[in-house]
Amino acid sequence: MVMKNFPFYFLFCLIALFILNFTSLAQLTNFNSFVNRSINFQQNFKKQKTFEEKRKSISFEVLVSNNGIGLGSSYRLKYSPTLYGFTNFFVSEATDDREIVLTDYYGKTFYPGKVNRFLLLPLMVGCEYRIFSESIVDNFRPFINGAVGPMLIVSSPAQDEFFTSLKKAKAHFSFGGFVGIGTYWGINNETLFGISIKYLLASYPQGIVSLENPYTNQKLKLNEFGGFYITLNVGQSFD
Repeated sequence: MVMKNFPFYFLFCLIALFILNFTSLAQLTNFNSFVNRSINFQQNFKKQKTFEEKRKSISFEVLVSNNGIGLGSSYRLKYSPTLYGFTNFFVSEATDDREIVLTDYYGKTFYPGKVNRFLLLPLMVGCEYRIFSESIVDNFRPFINGAVGPMLIVSSPAQDEFFTSLKKAKAHFSFGGFVGIGTYWGINNETLFGISIKYLLASYPQGIVSLENPYTNQKLKLNEFGGFYITLNVGQSFD
């Protein structure tokens, strides 16, 4: 009886063995796929760079000074954990401290004797050094910086409306620089926030006519266009 049913039992065992092997192979394949996904995740996680590991960043700036409000941008490149190089460009108004401002009954503002208004456009290249890096946590990163470079000073008639006066604008070229101190903060590894105070040295030795004495017709020139600036930075790090 057993011998008669042997082919049936043998075929049944072969089918069962095939199903068992196929199931085991599928489970092994799924396990290997899971392991590979885990390894890839770990490798990708290790490849992600923190802010301090990323070498480049670009930021936009708002500058506030006695001269008014300015706008600018900076590109920063990391050379070491504490040393960075950067390029900075901004546009800001420049005024003469000797100006007299009068306001009439209707709120209109006058500048008696003012001849020219000025725009300052410096393009600076400099270095930034992070201080106290070993004693202060990474979400507060104080620094000192300095830069030098060419400047464009644009003068235009003060008695004309601003955009109309630009048609009569004159360009004056000079050279200057700044030194500053500030800090970045935040633990986000992508976004850059910062604030700094800097002193801009912007001299034009020949001077540009700024004011005219209405009684003697004496023309007064402005030689110094710099001063203290408070700068707010918002940017993005990459690479």
